[in-house]
Amino acid sequence: LGSSLKLASAHHRVRVSFLVLSQMRTIAHFVRSSLLAASLVSWSSATDDDICINAGGGGCPSDDSSLLSLPIRRQQQLAATELAGVAADPAPTVQCPGSASMCAGSQCCPGTSATQQRTFPCPNAKADYDLGAGNQTDLVAALLSAMTREEKHQFLRGTGWVGWENEPSYYIGDAGLHERFGIPSLNMQDNGQGFRTVTEGIISEVTSWPSTLAAASSWSEAGTERWAIAMGKEFKIKGANVILGPGLNVHRVALGGRNGEYVSGESPYFCARMAKPYVKGVQSQNVL
Repeated sequence: LGSSLKLASAHHRVRVSFLVLSQMRTIAHFVRSSLLAASLVSWSSATDDDICINAGGGGCPSDDSSLLSLPIRRQQQLAATELAGVAADPAPTVQCPGSASMCAGSQCCPGTSATQQRTFPCPNAKADYDLGAGNQTDLVAALLSAMTREEKHQFLRGTGWVGWENEPSYYIGDAGLHERFGIPSLNMQDNGQGFRTVTEGIISEVTSWPSTLAAASSWSEAGTERWAIAMGKEFKIKGANVILGPGLNVHRVALGGRNGEYVSGESPYFCARMAKPYVKGVQSQNVL
């Protein structure tokens, strides 16, 4: 028994070490995903008092506070601005990675050793801002070189949960909050068939969309894409830039309790055909 326990413990340590290594390799992927999500960010002209949590003595939120922790009043203002098509305010000034220079929006940062002295876009520039071939690669290289280990870990460490309870005003998944270079956080929200109702207070603000299986039952790729576009708009207006979906599991057991969430039905081929317009529709709204 003792030998078996030692072997199991050693096996567990190996698995944990492999998991940590695998997670570290995904940091660059998360940074790139966050930069892609930057194109949906609407910068507001709110003062610090508007966007900071008043926790007894005021002040700005800590690293463990969510970017969703805005007053309901402010969320409604942002949604109204988006629906009215009002132009977003200019992006705020952020630090250029690898130097003491500051930048904002469509400005460039001075080159660093990580970019072989080539200039690159400001981290909060729009995703389609182009300085030439390789500029986005240079930006990612400069960020990874300048970020501390703790800053990188923030893209792998979620926040907003206490045990199994999601704290009020947080998305289902939050990562990379309050990053000094202006990289947007990943605001991940359930689920693949509509914005999840997490509190009683938002029941009136949530759209009751058809289930994924109901949409798939239409056998309409064009209809599925229109449905996904509409959902993507709702997620974007509410500040979420990642939809935790769609569900792609193939129905192997008819009594599966979550079969209604899957776009596949019983056919992997049908799943491939219907998943494509879903993803295309959601991403057309700059939501991952």
